[in-house]
Amino acid sequence: VGNVEAQGVIALNTDAGTSQLDADLRTLDIDRLMRALELPYVAATRAGGRITARWPALEYERADGDAQVTLIPTRRTPSRNALPVGGRLLATARDQRLVLDIQELLALGAALAGRVTLAERRVLGGRVQLRAPEIARVVSNAESFLGRPRGTLVGTPVTGALRLDARLGGAVTAPSVEATVHAPAL
Repeated sequence: VGNVEAQGVIALNTDAGTSQLDADLRTLDIDRLMRALELPYVAATRAGGRITARWPALEYERADGDAQVTLIPTRRTPSRNALPVGGRLLATARDQRLVLDIQELLALGAALAGRVTLAERRVLGGRVQLRAPEIARVVSNAESFLGRPRGTLVGTPVTGALRLDARLGGAVTAPSVEATVHAPAL
């Protein structure tokens, strides 16, 4: 499945101090891992990066830390239930606030970038932008991933570029999205 090198300390009580984890991901095969877990959909990608986390005793839900992950697709095109994904993600957790910086996430012929926040494990926030230089490619790739025959996902052929700007809000249990779609020649 890949190579993960990790070092950690588990503090069994508050008198023992702080627990910690430092991990290096080297060519972790996400596709094989997801298949081993018998998940219905898999990301056809390899991951590499670094994760560091610290938390009081056994209270892992109060962890502070950082992660940098690079995703490298293991195939060029999607197939039924297998989606090639590439990109770079940076995450920081501090004082019950998680910030995910999506430097770029590539899939289906589209690119996603932006920042997503999660405060107190429930309050969502952030802004993301989705860019698709050719929506026909996105539709075709989605049909392959979903195992649908060509031309059945969208009732009529569509072509052209699309950009979606979205502001995220609400809560994990009731998320909200305010979005603007730009498609000048769709």
